[in-house]
Amino acid sequence: MDRNAPLFAGVAILAILVIGTTMAFAPLGSTTSASGTSTITTSTGSAAPGTIILPSGTTFQVSSSYDCVAGHYSVPFTAQDPSLLTGGFSAGRPGVTMYLATAQQASEVTQGHPSTWTYSTGLQNTTHFRVALGAGSYVAWFEGADLNCGATMVTPLEQLTNVTITETLAVQYTLLSSTAAASTSPSGAVDVRVAVGPTMPVCSVNVTSGPQPSGFNSSISAIVTDSSGDTMTLPLDWVSTGCSVTGSVSVPLNPGAYSLSLSSCPWVGCNSAIPRGFTILAGQTTGVEISVDTGIR
Repeated sequence: MDRNAPLFAGVAILAILVIGTTMAFAPLGSTTSASGTSTITTSTGSAAPGTIILPSGTTFQVSSSYDCVAGHYSVPFTAQDPSLLTGGFSAGRPGVTMYLATAQQASEVTQGHPSTWTYSTGLQNTTHFRVALGAGSYVAWFEGADLNCGATMVTPLEQLTNVTITETLAVQYTLLSSTAAASTSPSGAVDVRVAVGPTMPVCSVNVTSGPQPSGFNSSISAIVTDSSGDTMTLPLDWVSTGCSVTGSVSVPLNPGAYSLSLSSCPWVGCNSAIPRGFTILAGQTTGVEISVDTGIR
């Protein structure tokens, strides 16, 4: 839960005090704006255009709670084109979570975080991520830990938790590439479809597609790995047919060899279904279809 209401439309830009690489932010639960287009140096030393959201070394605090009312720090930003959200953070205690949500998703809050979201780091106190984004408006939402939900005898009920951006949080307009040379070639694309089923012992033949079912929010994403071992998370758009659920995503990729897996796969058919290798050719779209048997009969 979260006492801080989301602030997105018409929010005044908050003053930021810069001291070296550490930034002191306004009060907990507030929002700040992205810093604009900059040149980002990647781990290989090459430069690429992108938008820095929070520089490496940025520190702020969120309120972790014993009463299910954790605080949050949210940062809105915009991706002008298909891109990668990259970054990493560490927290002073386990349980701090970053949710990546669209602006619409972040406008509806349940239990201290967006009701639905595109990607979540999970309960990590140290993490690194690369997430594919479509063009649009997003919010990076950092939520404090629920230390002991339901406790009433602990004083104080809330404790501040330090969060440090260990790798610049940025939108990068570059594609995952299996070789350095591929980055100069025309890109291709991958069209991923993941079918999971059956979801119940007996299914109706008259079922129709519907919204994503509970449990398939951001808990199961596609993970693409290139030949050098670099990975990227592809959030899947899940729909239900009643008898099964299907997740899909299409993203541009540079030419090269890749493998595809899932961030979570607890069913009996997982070992035979993933990982799945595929190749991207310049100017072409490669379809990858994965069917996972749940074992439900």
